[in-house]
Amino acid sequence: MSTWSFGRRLWLRVAAVIWPERCVFCGVVIPPLTVCCEACRREITVIKPPLCRYCGMAKEDCDCHNHRHRYDRIVAPFYSDGVVYNGLLRLKRFDDPLAIEYFANQIAAAVRREFEKELPHVVTAVPM
Repeated sequence: MSTWSFGRRLWLRVAAVIWPERCVFCGVVIPPLTVCCEACRREITVIKPPLCRYCGMAKEDCDCHNHRHRYDRIVAPFYSDGVVYNGLLRLKRFDDPLAIEYFANQIAAAVRREFEKELPHVVTAVPM
């Protein structure tokens, strides 16, 4: 572990006493250096490969029947219902740096996984 990393982790722990970290999904206070509470962690529905290219859902959950759209492919890390939907609303309303980092990392991992050999031409957000 680098000195910078250790110093950052120490600072985050000290800062959490004054400004406690909150679950990116529901907003309850959580221990320092964690992202979400256990209740929300259990409710997150991760989209697992293989995926439908057109709707981005797991093939077993796909109900678009390969209906073509104006885009070539869609990828998402998890279904945006329940706690994930609440987390996205918190992200967009409060600009929480922890939530921004968490969702960015999850999206980046899904894109890397699904676009191993090709780079996407456009990455975009979905409006509220």
